[in-house]
Amino acid sequence: MLIEEILQKVDAKKLFSIYNIFLKTTIKHGVDDEILINKDMVTQLQKSEFIPLKLFTDQLELEVYEVGELIPLIHAVYSLYREEISDGDVLKEKLEEYISMLKVWLNSVDKLYAEDSPKKAVLLVLPSDKQFSIVRGNWDYWLWKKKTYNGDLTPTFDGWFEDIMNVSDTLKAEGVETYLAADNEAVERVEEVYSGTLISIEIPSLLPKTGYVRDQSLTWFREPIIGCMALHLRRGEEDVLIEIFRKLGLNPVYKVGWEVIGDRVEMAYLEGGNFIVVDGDGGQAVFTGVGVRGSNQATFKSLSRILPRKVKIYGVPLSAYIRRWEYGAVHLDVVMMYLGELNGVKTVFIDPSRMGLYSFLEYDRKREAFKIRNGLEVFKELGIKVDEPPHGDSSKITMVNALNLGHGKILVDRYNRYVNRYLMEYGVDVIEIDIPHIEAGGGGIRCASKEIWL
Repeated sequence: MLIEEILQKVDAKKLFSIYNIFLKTTIKHGVDDEILINKDMVTQLQKSEFIPLKLFTDQLELEVYEVGELIPLIHAVYSLYREEISDGDVLKEKLEEYISMLKVWLNSVDKLYAEDSPKKAVLLVLPSDKQFSIVRGNWDYWLWKKKTYNGDLTPTFDGWFEDIMNVSDTLKAEGVETYLAADNEAVERVEEVYSGTLISIEIPSLLPKTGYVRDQSLTWFREPIIGCMALHLRRGEEDVLIEIFRKLGLNPVYKVGWEVIGDRVEMAYLEGGNFIVVDGDGGQAVFTGVGVRGSNQATFKSLSRILPRKVKIYGVPLSAYIRRWEYGAVHLDVVMMYLGELNGVKTVFIDPSRMGLYSFLEYDRKREAFKIRNGLEVFKELGIKVDEPPHGDSSKITMVNALNLGHGKILVDRYNRYVNRYLMEYGVDVIEIDIPHIEAGGGGIRCASKEIWL
């Protein structure tokens, strides 16, 4: 049944009841506190968030398919626009407007920008000391190293500012335009040295990791897809990015959210650093990490609504952690690096010690289920050569975390000399820059940058 028919069938009062349930009901969590090391750990681990499906079907006398189609759209309308919705008639009107806009956008979606698509413009984000100061003295809670690999105290505004300027200056030298969104308290300082497009933005003080601008969205199309941060201490960064995108003249149209999974309505988790798109033989494929902060089944279902049918979706199991976050792999882009085509051969670098190479999960959209696949077979089908770079003394965070500019050119962390040398021997045009403060916060060059298509 078309969503328009469901919307016509369900009256305004029931629509408003759905809205109030997901907005005001106490969310249940799927992690048993007894397995955790201590109470603080609950902020560091992904918790499945869900609402029992029967709250919608029994109380409102709705069919499962009606809940499954309406809830994602209601959540998107609320999350994208953050308007107070006073009654069902207003909600119905907004839903009708949103559905019309979404359909126009979906009809224009054909192909995704792949990892090695030539970059023309990149977005960077600069928090101020207002955000960084809350991390100092409480590094473990914020999953941040106390010192950089150079021995400097972190985080500091001067340190992050220097790293971001290194990235920006290098991109400009390569002909890539940069857009810098800076917290209001940092704008005056930035204006003294930054010559690109500067966007003033209000970043809440409790969001020091907003500078890892890769994570809050996907920019596979001109209009960004807004995600949902799995880690609660980063929840809220999505709203900051929506505002930045709109100041750039972009219009985020889709937001992942609640999906019906079995007898639950579950929150989909989507963090941009956890996704890599490749142009393989026979079509495009999306790879996403499944792990401690990885994509869940609701994420796959949510993305399947908007991705072209010919695009395949694969889940990649990642190594996890219980307590010591530096041991696990949080995102796929610290485990896999897609280089694109080099001398006629498509190539991917991986760290096999941190992924389930023999248990990729191919998503079947029709059945909403997974098929276990051998990762090497998947890469072979896509015509992609797989290699493993030497670790040496490399950072586990930035070893394969690089910004692919296209045409065989990548930006990498200078610290990883063994990996970088190996890339050069491959024929990759390697551009090394220093990012000690970005690395200390748990990210690399790819984490702290976001390609945009203006």
